[in-house]
Amino acid sequence: MGRVLMGIGSSLTFVYCLYLARKNFEQDRFPVYVGLTNFMGMIGALAAQTPLEIWLQHASWQQIYLCLFNGTILLTPVLFFVAQPWKERPEIELETQSLKDDFLAIWEARKFFVFWIIVALSMVSPLLAIPEMWGDLYLETLYEYSYIESSLILSGFFIGVASGSLTLGYLSSKTPLRALILILLFGEIAFLGSFLAPFITSVPFMAFSAWGIGFCASGMLLFFSLLEKTFSYNPLAIPIFNMAIMIGSSAFQPLIGGLLDHLSPSMGLLYALQISLCLLPLFLGLTSFLWVDRT
Repeated sequence: MGRVLMGIGSSLTFVYCLYLARKNFEQDRFPVYVGLTNFMGMIGALAAQTPLEIWLQHASWQQIYLCLFNGTILLTPVLFFVAQPWKERPEIELETQSLKDDFLAIWEARKFFVFWIIVALSMVSPLLAIPEMWGDLYLETLYEYSYIESSLILSGFFIGVASGSLTLGYLSSKTPLRALILILLFGEIAFLGSFLAPFITSVPFMAFSAWGIGFCASGMLLFFSLLEKTFSYNPLAIPIFNMAIMIGSSAFQPLIGGLLDHLSPSMGLLYALQISLCLLPLFLGLTSFLWVDRT
């Protein structure tokens, strides 16, 4: 239940930030704002890697949670006065239509809408499977890395997403989005292959591969720019797209967990992990082929 509440809070925050971007910035600045918003989110995720592992050497989980809770309580009024939401600001008037018309517009474009969801999910799936779930177990089982070394490597994913968010937010206004997404798909396959290669044991190289995966995976944000250009005045497009990505993500992690439960008794945890995580580049390869075919 706690995870559900955390998910509701974080998803609403991101979607509302995108709504504010549409209301307060011109369309050509929207990708930069999306990238900046995601960059700030990745800074928080990065703090939960190596710094948290070091903190755990000196404090318990209960003490850490209490510190984070108290820190949030103190930070909230500071942010409130910095943002000054009570002041009136000029806003862009968005064209509106009925809720039924919004749904019909998405339904009429459902083929490429669903296709974009699948491609975006394939780009973000390595982030869901490795740093957020199975990465520690994989690194400690295959390479026998310490907790600190594993957290350093996994931090590369979030640094990559943070740097990619800003870089791609800038490039998306100067580069054709479909070509940029294709480059990122192939790049993510290459970095993922180097990360999963069992003969590479260098911590710096693993961290660099993780950074490359995160950088390319941040290309998922480009789909929000595509949605903004395609459904300029449809307030449902981005929330429905984001909801579909989250639902797909929630199904992906149990899939890998089920494969591990099924394969581990017969071939051992190490080989089960390698086979299960190899589904990620296969998924990316399939969506890359489909992206080339359809664009």
